[in-house]
Amino acid sequence: MLSMIDRENLEADFVKVFHHKDQAAEWQKPGVRAMIEKSGQARIIMSRCDSPDSVETGQGLGINLFQGYYVKKLLDAARHGAVPDSTRAIAGRKPAAALPGNGEGD
Repeated sequence: MLSMIDRENLEADFVKVFHHKDQAAEWQKPGVRAMIEKSGQARIIMSRCDSPDSVETGQGLGINLFQGYYVKKLLDAARHGAVPDSTRAIAGRKPAAALPGNGEGD
């Protein structure tokens, strides 16, 4: 994951990481937050966010750029003036930002 990427050395503006449900334990390993901070929290995009849990995981690590089906669902609901009940899982946390994408895990 991020341990192999030096964003600044690559002169990359952003790094995209993928959230996979079956690898949730990877995000809880010691040192992950430090790697995210080193890469620049505002420079990491967490993609394939298909549930409130994936967004919560990213927010808990300081990530605030997200893509995926769940984010698309929230944006679509907001465009139509409705907020899905599933947003309660992330209520009270700083708002998640979203990058344009097709919502298919980008």
